[in-house]
Amino acid sequence: MPENEDINVTDDNIVDDVVPKKNPEPVPYVRFRQVVQQRRDLETKLATMESALSAAETAKLAAAQKYDELDTSTKAAIDSLNAKLLVDSEALTKYKEMLTSTVDDTTKDWPDEVKIFDPGADADPIVRMDWAKKAELLVAKLNSSPSANHSGMGQKPLPKQSVPEARDVKSEVDVKRSF
Repeated sequence: MPENEDINVTDDNIVDDVVPKKNPEPVPYVRFRQVVQQRRDLETKLATMESALSAAETAKLAAAQKYDELDTSTKAAIDSLNAKLLVDSEALTKYKEMLTSTVDDTTKDWPDEVKIFDPGADADPIVRMDWAKKAELLVAKLNSSPSANHSGMGQKPLPKQSVPEARDVKSEVDVKRSF
């Protein structure tokens, strides 16, 4: 339709398009039963969907409640484990201090030649205990050797004798030979 043309609108045109014409004939019983059955089916379907929705909401709430219970029990378990961890870490610290002081007490009189190989106070106490056990053998060997008081530079020097004492010893040996 061209835009410039006037449209002839009447009340009859509007009513015919908007309001459907009434069927003057009665509705057949078969069609009435079909509509009623469709309505019942839809109502049943709606009731089923509502019950399924209600069951889903109940299950969701139950799951949320279980989640809350699990969350609470998990938090309680974590708190108890953290408390136990704190106690255990304090005991471990005391044990480490005890082992470190034992190693320090054991090694305080050892020669510096052995102490130089000490892993140190910051090392794991078990490592230090193993080192002390192994080093104990070396300390015993160093203490039992004749040059234990020296830095390992040869044998222990003989005491100095004065010249007259050396002659006296030599003369005693000569006297003993003559007899």
